[in-house]
Amino acid sequence: MWKFSKLVFSLGLVTVLVAVSGLKAQAQDESQVTNTITYEKKGQKPTQLSVNGTLERVNSASVVGAISLGGGVELDAVQTAINLTLAGADSDAVSNLMLAMGGMVSGGNQVDPTRLALAINAFNSIIDKADADTLNALQELPEFIDIRTFLAEIRKPIS
Repeated sequence: MWKFSKLVFSLGLVTVLVAVSGLKAQAQDESQVTNTITYEKKGQKPTQLSVNGTLERVNSASVVGAISLGGGVELDAVQTAINLTLAGADSDAVSNLMLAMGGMVSGGNQVDPTRLALAINAFNSIIDKADADTLNALQELPEFIDIRTFLAEIRKPIS
């Protein structure tokens, strides 16, 4: 079963095309699917990310990846967002977290307090909306622990 959708984002003078396509896996476990996110920026070679897991989580993770890419989030952070969503984290909260963290710290190590507050609220929302299984899965992800530690450390001088 093929499905394909495109999202086009305009970031100032740059147009970004994010395409999400999916193909149901022909493996022994029919509940596993793969989506591919293709990220194209004018003048650059396209980048592809594969998202593998259950249909419900793969679709949510693909949307989070597309929103994050379209919002200018770095590829490593997009992969983190996908991983958090595949672990069961709320997709809206993950998207909000990634978008808030992007540009939160400037080149001069200045912290944008508004983005910090938004990031902390989004992180707390991930925890509040998670069931026990999701919390256990998130605790297994080093990126989740790194984000929690980073937000706690960066908040210390402000509190």
